[in-house]
Amino acid sequence: MPSRRWLPPLRILGVPRLSRPHAKPSVGGMSRIRLSSTLTTVAVLAMIAAGAVGAGTGHGPQPLQRWSKSDRSAANFMVAIVRQKIGDQNELAWQQLYPLHRAVAPLGIFIACQSSIPFPGTLLQVRALRVVTENTPVAGVATSLSSKAITLRVKVRVDFSPRPLVVLTTLHAVPVRGHWAWILSAAQYGAYSAGECP
Repeated sequence: MPSRRWLPPLRILGVPRLSRPHAKPSVGGMSRIRLSSTLTTVAVLAMIAAGAVGAGTGHGPQPLQRWSKSDRSAANFMVAIVRQKIGDQNELAWQQLYPLHRAVAPLGIFIACQSSIPFPGTLLQVRALRVVTENTPVAGVATSLSSKAITLRVKVRVDFSPRPLVVLTTLHAVPVRGHWAWILSAAQYGAYSAGECP
């Protein structure tokens, strides 16, 4: 199982032990299969969280949480965004990006960058587990903005494992003129501002 130190912002669940006695070491004594597991997890994270600040803020799931109408709306929005990104619906996802961030990540560049991140499996499920109202920093904005921090459980079927890979991550949605928008991280904002892919 990949160590948490590989992906500090995530909790990786349901990944079986994938070492094989005859697998040849390739990186630091790690077998190719375990390395594949780690790299696949990184790719899943990149596809899910690319462009979303706040992955892994530490909010644990609370299955019995009561949600307000606003919480439910934000949760449904973020589930849809993750499905759009994984489903290569990048233009639709871009249209729902925070306006200031659309300005630094023009549609053509955004689509080219998103399309360069291969998704290494088949999406089985995206489910919102928890929604918390909190202020969050937004790249390019002087003050923190009110947001909904949505903890998602994403289940993916991958070739190397008989069991699905399950990723928990927390992403933020901010209200903009009566609807939700997703936001770039500071690093991604900086990369797009420099005309580069994050």
